[in-house]
Amino acid sequence: MLGEGQNDASHVYIPPLLEDEDRSGDPDGTLPQPPIVENGDGHLPVWVRESSKSFRWGWVPLPLRKAGRAVVRWVKGPVPPHVLLLKPLFPNIQALPVRYLERFFPKRRHKVALLLLLYVAWFVPWFVVLIHSRSAGYIEGYGAPQTLSCTTTFWSV
Repeated sequence: MLGEGQNDASHVYIPPLLEDEDRSGDPDGTLPQPPIVENGDGHLPVWVRESSKSFRWGWVPLPLRKAGRAVVRWVKGPVPPHVLLLKPLFPNIQALPVRYLERFFPKRRHKVALLLLLYVAWFVPWFVVLIHSRSAGYIEGYGAPQTLSCTTTFWSV
Protein backbone atom coordinates (compact mmCIF):
# COMPACT_ATOMS: atom_id res chain seq x y z
CA MET A 1 0.00 0.00 0.00
CA LEU A 2 1.04 3.57 -0.48
CA GLY A 3 2.25 5.52 2.52
CA GLU A 4 2.88 2.63 4.88
CA GLY A 5 6.59 3.11 5.40
CA GLN A 6 10.03 3.12 3.85
CA ASN A 7 9.66 -0.12 1.91
CA ASP A 8 9.25 -0.69 -1.80
CA ALA A 9 5.47 -0.50 -1.53
CA SER A 10 5.62 3.18 -0.53
CA HIS A 11 7.05 4.35 -3.87
CA VAL A 12 5.04 5.48 -6.84
CA TYR A 13 4.69 2.83 -9.52
CA ILE A 14 4.20 3.82 -13.12
CA PRO A 15 3.38 0.92 -15.42
CA PRO A 16 5.54 0.42 -18.53
CA LEU A 17 4.42 1.91 -21.82
CA LEU A 18 2.60 -0.39 -24.19
CA GLU A 19 4.24 -0.54 -27.57
CA ASP A 20 2.00 -0.38 -30.59
CA GLU A 21 3.09 -2.87 -33.27
CA ASP A 22 1.49 -0.82 -36.08
CA ARG A 23 3.59 2.29 -35.41
CA SER A 24 6.95 0.51 -35.44
CA GLY A 25 7.32 1.04 -39.20
CA ASP A 26 5.96 4.59 -39.15
CA PRO A 27 8.83 7.10 -39.69
CA ASP A 28 6.87 9.79 -37.83
CA GLY A 29 6.28 7.54 -34.83
CA THR A 30 7.93 8.17 -31.52
CA LEU A 31 10.79 6.06 -30.25
CA PRO A 32 9.83 3.49 -27.63
CA GLN A 33 10.79 4.57 -24.11
CA PRO A 34 12.01 2.28 -21.36
CA PRO A 35 9.60 1.73 -18.46
CA ILE A 36 9.87 4.17 -15.57
CA VAL A 37 10.11 2.61 -12.15
CA GLU A 38 10.58 4.79 -9.10
CA ASN A 39 13.46 3.55 -6.98
CA GLY A 40 13.96 6.56 -4.73
CA ASP A 41 16.67 8.17 -6.85
CA GLY A 42 14.44 10.97 -8.10
CA HIS A 43 14.20 9.90 -11.76
CA LEU A 44 10.55 10.91 -11.91
CA PRO A 45 9.51 14.50 -12.47
CA VAL A 46 8.90 16.42 -9.28
CA TRP A 47 5.20 16.94 -9.97
CA VAL A 48 4.66 13.19 -10.34
CA ARG A 49 6.50 12.42 -7.10
CA GLU A 50 4.63 15.11 -5.18
CA SER A 51 1.21 14.04 -6.46
CA SER A 52 1.51 10.68 -4.70
CA LYS A 53 -0.42 10.09 -1.49
CA SER A 54 2.80 8.89 0.14
CA PHE A 55 4.47 12.30 -0.35
CA ARG A 56 5.39 13.50 3.14
CA TRP A 57 6.35 17.13 2.50
CA GLY A 58 3.02 18.41 1.21
CA TRP A 59 2.64 20.68 4.22
CA VAL A 60 5.81 22.61 3.28
CA PRO A 61 5.11 25.52 0.90
CA LEU A 62 6.28 24.99 -2.68
CA PRO A 63 8.86 27.85 -2.68
CA LEU A 64 10.56 26.35 0.37
CA ARG A 65 10.62 22.89 -1.20
CA LYS A 66 12.17 24.38 -4.37
CA ALA A 67 14.77 26.24 -2.32
CA GLY A 68 15.55 23.07 -0.36
CA ARG A 69 16.03 21.06 -3.55
CA ALA A 70 18.28 23.79 -4.96
CA VAL A 71 20.40 23.77 -1.79
CA VAL A 72 20.71 19.98 -1.90
CA ARG A 73 21.79 20.10 -5.55
CA TRP A 74 24.34 22.80 -4.75
CA VAL A 75 25.74 20.89 -1.76
CA LYS A 76 26.13 17.70 -3.81
CA GLY A 77 28.27 19.60 -6.30
CA PRO A 78 28.72 19.29 -10.03
CA VAL A 79 27.90 16.13 -11.95
CA PRO A 80 30.36 14.65 -12.84
CA PRO A 81 32.52 15.81 -9.94
CA HIS A 82 35.80 17.47 -10.73
CA VAL A 83 38.66 18.69 -8.57
CA LEU A 84 39.14 22.42 -8.31
CA LEU A 85 42.80 23.28 -8.42
CA LEU A 86 43.58 26.71 -7.04
CA LYS A 87 47.14 27.94 -7.29
CA PRO A 88 47.93 30.39 -4.48
CA LEU A 89 49.93 33.53 -5.19
CA PHE A 90 52.36 33.04 -2.30
CA PRO A 91 52.14 29.39 -1.17
CA ASN A 92 54.94 29.68 1.42
CA ILE A 93 53.30 32.62 3.16
CA GLN A 94 49.87 31.01 3.00
CA ALA A 95 51.14 27.78 4.61
CA LEU A 96 53.09 29.60 7.34
CA PRO A 97 50.34 29.56 10.04
CA VAL A 98 49.76 25.84 9.54
CA ARG A 99 53.48 25.10 9.80
CA TYR A 100 53.79 27.12 13.03
CA LEU A 101 50.72 25.44 14.46
CA GLU A 102 52.17 22.00 13.71
CA ARG A 103 55.59 22.97 15.09
CA PHE A 104 54.48 24.59 18.38
CA PHE A 105 51.29 22.57 19.02
CA PRO A 106 51.92 19.13 17.53
CA LYS A 107 49.37 17.10 19.50
CA ARG A 108 45.60 17.25 19.26
CA ARG A 109 45.16 18.08 22.94
CA HIS A 110 47.54 21.03 22.53
CA LYS A 111 45.39 22.34 19.68
CA VAL A 112 42.20 21.88 21.71
CA ALA A 113 43.77 23.74 24.64
CA LEU A 114 44.84 26.56 22.31
CA LEU A 115 41.31 26.80 20.91
CA LEU A 116 39.82 26.94 24.41
CA LEU A 117 42.36 29.63 25.37
CA LEU A 118 41.35 31.69 22.34
CA TYR A 119 37.66 31.29 23.24
CA VAL A 120 38.36 32.51 26.79
CA ALA A 121 40.48 35.39 25.46
CA TRP A 122 37.49 36.45 23.34
CA PHE A 123 34.77 35.84 25.93
CA VAL A 124 36.30 37.59 28.97
CA PRO A 125 36.69 41.08 27.39
CA TRP A 126 33.22 40.78 25.85
CA PHE A 127 31.72 39.87 29.22
CA VAL A 128 33.54 42.71 31.02
CA VAL A 129 32.29 45.27 28.49
CA LEU A 130 28.77 43.88 28.82
CA ILE A 131 28.84 44.15 32.63
CA HIS A 132 30.23 47.71 32.53
CA SER A 133 27.64 48.84 30.01
CA ARG A 134 24.80 47.70 32.29
CA SER A 135 26.08 49.41 35.39
CA ALA A 136 25.63 53.16 35.87
CA GLY A 137 28.40 55.29 37.22
CA TYR A 138 28.46 58.11 39.74
CA ILE A 139 27.54 61.57 38.44
CA GLU A 140 29.31 64.42 40.26
CA GLY A 141 26.82 66.59 42.14
CA TYR A 142 23.87 64.27 41.50
CA GLY A 143 24.96 60.89 42.81
CA ALA A 144 24.23 57.49 41.29
CA PRO A 145 21.38 57.31 38.80
CA GLN A 146 18.23 55.55 39.96
CA THR A 147 16.00 53.25 37.97
CA LEU A 148 12.61 54.69 37.08
CA SER A 149 9.45 52.61 37.02
CA CYS A 150 6.39 53.03 34.82
CA THR A 151 4.51 54.79 37.63
CA THR A 152 7.22 57.33 38.44
CA THR A 153 6.27 60.97 37.94
CA PHE A 154 8.34 64.17 38.13
CA TRP A 155 5.43 66.44 38.99
CA SER A 156 3.57 66.60 42.25
CA VAL A 157 -0.12 65.94 41.97
